[in-house]
Amino acid sequence: MADGSHGGHKQRVRVAYSGEERGFGAGAVDEFLQKAQTVGISDGGTDAVSGARPQELDKNRAMRSYEFGHPSKQPLRTKEQALMAVKAHTADYAIVPFYHPHYGYDFETLRALASQITLFGVEQIVSETEYVLAVYEPQVLDFVQSSHPGSTLSTIMTGAGKHLWSRSGEPGAALTGVHKLPDNSGFMASPAQQAMLRDRVESIFASPVAARACKSKLDGLRQAGVLVEETLETIEPHRDFARRVRDVLDHTRQTATTFDFTSGESRIQSVMPNTAAQARKLYGVVVPREIASGPEYIIIDDKFADADPAKTRFMAVEYSPDLTLFEDAYRTTDAKTRYWMRRLRDVAHDGAHAARKAGAEIALNPGGAMLALLGLIFAGVGLAGLAGWRGVPLIPGTPEMVALGDAAALALGAGLALVGFGRFLKQVGGGEHDMNGVRLMLAFQRSGSAASLADVENFLRNFGVRHAIVRADEDSERNYPAASVIDIEFMCDDLYWNPARRLRGSVMNGALKKAFAKWKSRGVLVLAAMPFDKPQLPPHKTRHWLWDAPIEWTKDFVETMAIRLSRVLLYVAIVALAGYAAWMLLFGAK
Repeated sequence: MADGSHGGHKQRVRVAYSGEERGFGAGAVDEFLQKAQTVGISDGGTDAVSGARPQELDKNRAMRSYEFGHPSKQPLRTKEQALMAVKAHTADYAIVPFYHPHYGYDFETLRALASQITLFGVEQIVSETEYVLAVYEPQVLDFVQSSHPGSTLSTIMTGAGKHLWSRSGEPGAALTGVHKLPDNSGFMASPAQQAMLRDRVESIFASPVAARACKSKLDGLRQAGVLVEETLETIEPHRDFARRVRDVLDHTRQTATTFDFTSGESRIQSVMPNTAAQARKLYGVVVPREIASGPEYIIIDDKFADADPAKTRFMAVEYSPDLTLFEDAYRTTDAKTRYWMRRLRDVAHDGAHAARKAGAEIALNPGGAMLALLGLIFAGVGLAGLAGWRGVPLIPGTPEMVALGDAAALALGAGLALVGFGRFLKQVGGGEHDMNGVRLMLAFQRSGSAASLADVENFLRNFGVRHAIVRADEDSERNYPAASVIDIEFMCDDLYWNPARRLRGSVMNGALKKAFAKWKSRGVLVLAAMPFDKPQLPPHKTRHWLWDAPIEWTKDFVETMAIRLSRVLLYVAIVALAGYAAWMLLFGAK
């Protein structure tokens, strides 16, 4: 765990993310740092295979001695830049979004991760962004100061505590001239004043993400004649908005500052010689609440999004090469599967450690142990009877009946033992109270014989494993289809062998073998392995071969026959009625 709880020299953790200092991604960084200091961050299972790691690849991860209490944040423009900062060792972690409940998976993040073999997602963070409509406060001051005296607009900034440059009240502030400017220190407009300012807005800036989140209100403003400008993905809207507004501020305003040497107070007097500011446009911008809470903005609509803020899932990416891609020792499918099984089980144990630190309880299942013991007793008695031990016959009968009873006891005991061990292992070996699940993301290069993912998906569906398939790119060429990503959520029961579910190893072991068998293990890249507390993907129904196959065949047969016969059913009915009438006419009177 990289929770910084051990001693020794610690370096400040460097976290790169996409967005401005308080823009998109900053909230996820705060959640990441808080989680790192409370429950710790998973290392992607590298501790389980540290003995097989070359020394040259371990120089960036020596002792994982990061100081999360004093981080070095690196706001970058794009997700690719944040990921490349980790690859170039100028950042220790990159926080990038990878899933939104309304917009789906982030193609840019998945495509960038699939193109690198040294970057690996180790943790998922949940953050939500609440969008509001705000205006630039200096422009509002121009409107207020140039308005007609006595009008409603001129009364906005009147009253105690309404001005920005109010004294902080701290000792010595009046003598030093230092004034405190925390967040929310700007002017807070009332609902009536917000509505009046909204009516004067003529142009609104919004990023593509904000435009999708606030589509309903933006469409309504477009119908009312308001110009909505959608900025580029790489441009922060409030930056472009501030530059545009500063160009239209009234530059004829005159200010005079006087300083009282006796009291140490300064007074500022502002005079506007004309009312030209009243004819200028009032600009608005759709930004997260964290940005709008700054002293330069006034919120004029604090519920601007279409619905409650959705929880965007971010991924913490670090430098962690996959040794199976370039080490000859892992060329076979079995060797690569064993390597990743060790790493994924270590990830699950990291999640268990976090769950225990958070106060989770570990519970055992004594019922499973009793069933297993009873099954072993029945199986032992039946096996001994078949082996020749006469025992104590409770019910006299023929030798054939005794042999049949021994075989039945053996079968019953084996069944009870399987069910009992299954229930017992479900709790002790990796139950839902013992450790968390693992969210695994696999990227498949679909080309030639490895183009289909049906075998992997069919295996996951057979065992009811939650999963989703998404393309890593927006389009596919004819000769080179785009890579696909399978997002899988393995519960803790899938990590360990359970004969009641699968005889040939654990469910995760079987899924990894199916995936790594493509392209001789070279066409599959593990993008991320992250522990989770609760699954987020929709559940899948477990298939049962004993009764699901006949039921599905019957449903398919009935549906197919109904479709085929529906076209001729009318004609068949007419012919049947005509035949019945002819029969009655010819033979009914006899």
